[in-house]
Amino acid sequence: MENTQPPSIPAQAAILTTTWASRNPGLDIQPTRVRLMKNKSDAAHATQKLQAQNKKENQAKLESKIDLFLEDQKRFIEETAKRFAVQESLIQQQITHATTYTKHHKVSLRNALIHHKHVELNE
Repeated sequence: MENTQPPSIPAQAAILTTTWASRNPGLDIQPTRVRLMKNKSDAAHATQKLQAQNKKENQAKLESKIDLFLEDQKRFIEETAKRFAVQESLIQQQITHATTYTKHHKVSLRNALIHHKHVELNE
């Protein structure tokens, strides 16, 4: 009686799997992959250097403008708080549209105690 059972899945995978050595029997080793860097011309280097310099200058200008804006905003908040006799934090919260609610479920002592009591009651 012949074995008529189909080969197992790992055996089929081994039949279909090929290696570089089996595809290239006449060669000893797999050659390394050589990636050639394109040499940039002097003009390309100079252009890249100028772009980097301009980017740094623009970033510095942007940071100074943002600092001026934040100083003006702080001054406005202080003046408005004195004028309407309210805390600065209240105005800051209304300006920035900040919420007191958190999006993340953080562990708290209150929740841990409630959970512990819940487990005790269910036992």
